[in-house]
Amino acid sequence: MALSGLRTALAASSSYGRVSAAASHPAAERTDELQIAATTGLRPALVAEIAARLRGAEDTGVLLAVTATDREADDLATSLRSYAPGIEVAHFPSWETLPHERLSPRSDTVGRRLAVLRRLAHPQQAGRLDVVVAPVRAVVQPLVDGLGDLAPVRLEVGQEHDFDDVVAGLADAAYTRVDMVTRRGEFAVRGGILDVFPPTEPHPVRVEFFGDEIDQMRRFSVADQRSLEEDEHPTAVDAAPCRELLITEDVRARAKELLPQMPHAQDLLTKIADGLAPEGMESLAPVLVDRMVPLVSQLPTGSLTVVVEPERTRGRAQDLAATNEEFLAAAWAAAPDGGAAPLDITAAEQEGLAAGSFATLGETREASLQHGAGWWSITSLGLDEELEQDADIVSLDSREPIGYRGSVEDVMQFLAERARDHWSVVVTTAGHGSAQRVAELLAEHEVPAELVESLEEAPSPGRITVTTAEVSQASPWTRCSWRC
Repeated sequence: MALSGLRTALAASSSYGRVSAAASHPAAERTDELQIAATTGLRPALVAEIAARLRGAEDTGVLLAVTATDREADDLATSLRSYAPGIEVAHFPSWETLPHERLSPRSDTVGRRLAVLRRLAHPQQAGRLDVVVAPVRAVVQPLVDGLGDLAPVRLEVGQEHDFDDVVAGLADAAYTRVDMVTRRGEFAVRGGILDVFPPTEPHPVRVEFFGDEIDQMRRFSVADQRSLEEDEHPTAVDAAPCRELLITEDVRARAKELLPQMPHAQDLLTKIADGLAPEGMESLAPVLVDRMVPLVSQLPTGSLTVVVEPERTRGRAQDLAATNEEFLAAAWAAAPDGGAAPLDITAAEQEGLAAGSFATLGETREASLQHGAGWWSITSLGLDEELEQDADIVSLDSREPIGYRGSVEDVMQFLAERARDHWSVVVTTAGHGSAQRVAELLAEHEVPAELVESLEEAPSPGRITVTTAEVSQASPWTRCSWRC
């Protein structure tokens, strides 16, 4: 289910080759700002090509692809795995909460974010990444410095682990001790049996100790607490932290110091000072830690930032900032009537204790440029007027696919004309059954076609190549068609 052959075919285009060459340069020689004008359907192929070129460069850089929404980030990550099966792609999600809300992000969201940051900081131990796809909301929100260095609690069958140390490690990683595990981020102890539900696992894991040695592990169902018989027993599990702000001695001391300065947050600060992890404490992170840093600063040397559809991404960032201000004002207005005061750290910022909540996209761009990660963009609307006038521009000759609205005859006529003109045309479907049906329709209309499981070589001209692939950026009938 690969579409790597399309990248080979596209490389014949001179403008596409210019993008490939620019991405192949070492970071020190690479242009800081490059604007690429291309249709929507070309975005995944372009991002995959840039990522493949970065992977082949001498630097150990990572491509950060920024999208307007979390859904678009997920779709792009899925498409990249089809266009470049050999690259490692990860989706870096955003919090579901606003900075001032008395709510904590979900533990599974935190687990996914920390897993990405650890792979960026320690690729040899955690696994190399080639592409990180993130919505702009996740990119403009500052991070607690050093999250990539937070090691998971690793448990492995046959290895000796002091039982009490494991329990203490899970508590330090913000896991909640309960009588029965039902949610991610919880653990339970019964004699020499430890039940733990890591935020990145689909099911909780039951770990059986024999003394200090782990005898066996097995996943179990939350509903009835019984082992999943159809599941193979895991040999190791990594219990990643469940919070992006952990209760350390320094954090407790700062919370105690801030009590007189932040009376509206006294309830949370008191609990933190006592060593507890209350709901919503992440909103106080900017005043409880030494430093907050942008996501782009966590990229390794030689990395590159690419903004997909900068016009929409910029608008989304502006809407996010406006929404944050509106909700903050509404929360303060409701506080005199009995509502909880928002966790506004403005007063503390004025004392020089913290940086703001969301950064602007302009500030994020400057941080990326200063970090040496550049600021490229892929747009379908032409020149982005807010880019520097001396920014390099590449325009790819392409157009959006035609929407046929279920007219099979029109589709067949279009494909027949392209075949007669010796175009290289690829039709993709999500499943094999649909691909088989498309091939049958092409045969019924006497259109030359071939059905392939995977497209790893450039498609043949004068023939319609039908295959299956997870590509979400275009029409299901003419998802990718270019003349090569």
